[in-house]
Amino acid sequence: ECMEPNMDAIREQCKDPDSKGIFSDDTVEVRIETAAGIRPLIVTNPAGTVLDECVMEDAGALPSFYSVGAVEVKKLADRWTVEMRVDAKPVSGVRPVPFYPWGVSIGRQRMAGKSPEYYTLAAGAPSFKDPKFMANIFVRK
Repeated sequence: ECMEPNMDAIREQCKDPDSKGIFSDDTVEVRIETAAGIRPLIVTNPAGTVLDECVMEDAGALPSFYSVGAVEVKKLADRWTVEMRVDAKPVSGVRPVPFYPWGVSIGRQRMAGKSPEYYTLAAGAPSFKDPKFMANIFVRK
């Protein structure tokens, strides 16, 4: 949920999926690191445009195809919201569990103000792009 007092000024110009132009818009960015070391990056803007890719040091280890299954963006009078589903199988095949959790970092880039603003849900992180400050996520049965 991205609270926004100036909804008329949000930037949502990028309409092309997987375009780096999305980084000029208001965005929500999700970075994940799986137990297998695969690192999906998912970015969406208020228009619902999505950039999804895998970021890995060994390009040969990239999954042949990676795409987020479902992303839903809603715009309200004072905020915009993002919901997304990330399937485990395409990114590692193993669901996150307590002894092999996934790292997750969620950040927001706000461009609707006078200057760009950046927010992160990772406590104490200087930047949501820093993988050393990811939270752990796992699924219990």
